[in-house]
Amino acid sequence: MKLICIIQFLLIVLIFLGKTAFMKRHLTGEFVNEYNPTTEMVVQPLDFFTNRGQVEFDCWDFSGNIGGDCTIIMFDVTDSVTHEFVPAWQKEIHWLCDDIPTILCGNKVDMNNQQVNVREVENLQYCEISVKSNYNIEKPFLYLARMLAGISFTNKDIE
Repeated sequence: MKLICIIQFLLIVLIFLGKTAFMKRHLTGEFVNEYNPTTEMVVQPLDFFTNRGQVEFDCWDFSGNIGGDCTIIMFDVTDSVTHEFVPAWQKEIHWLCDDIPTILCGNKVDMNNQQVNVREVENLQYCEISVKSNYNIEKPFLYLARMLAGISFTNKDIE
């Protein structure tokens, strides 16, 4: 399939929230439950195949921040403190990257002890995911690919 674009992508989360598990789920299809902190930058390509061609997201998996074409902000729905960081992350993204396509993801929606119930936050598109149960983990990427390609869609496309 023809490669139609390569996108630099940032994943912004607090430590211990599953950034590397999210990436490994996409790369291998497996859920890794052990925590190994990211200590150096690793760029990992994630390929998605659409009816318009292949889209490659080059994911910057690291513990610092740099610029990019788009970003996912992820928080833990079982920990309300992680959600409180969302406005600060939005400001940092705007400062580093201006106005790039961004989607907010609430992770761990398969858990019974949810403390945060969000549909829309601070003008961000929102998507519920579970890295552990493999629920909706491709939807944030599809949303970002459509935004960057200028493809129109409705909110139902990512619900």
